[in-house]
Amino acid sequence: MLATGMDDVAERAGVSVGTVYRHFPTLEHLIGACGAIFMTRFALPEPAQAPFLFRGLRTRESRLARLVEEVAARYRGGAIGFIRIREAKDDLEPAAAAHARVERSLDALVDEVVRPFRYSSARRRALRALVDARVWQALVDQGLEPDAVTGVLRRLVAAV
Repeated sequence: MLATGMDDVAERAGVSVGTVYRHFPTLEHLIGACGAIFMTRFALPEPAQAPFLFRGLRTRESRLARLVEEVAARYRGGAIGFIRIREAKDDLEPAAAAHARVERSLDALVDEVVRPFRYSSARRRALRALVDARVWQALVDQGLEPDAVTGVLRRLVAAV
């Protein structure tokens, strides 16, 4: 994961290594800045927003469809970023904080979806697993287009 160095970044950006270091004293600072931009662009709803996202949705099907819409909107352009955050969480503090934020958001969304219904703990965990970025990316890696992935996820979560 951390095989990239500041020299690589400078070369890719077409600037001197000194310029990179002037703006980012360490690789962790650079990764943290990139992560902050990613989290702004692809941020999942905050846990406190979850009840509002499902307000007025009474049926299990409509609530599950909204859940898939919420994650698909982020994963269409950023699934791999969520995966990289997970991979780096043990090595970089900014990634650990971002990973915890993502996990809290996904947990809150799933908890809110199942709140009005009887879901066993195992069923809830299965639903949570299906909306993980790694599932989305696995489907993309198999050649599915984002709309097809969204459709597959809708069918999968409906089966849980």
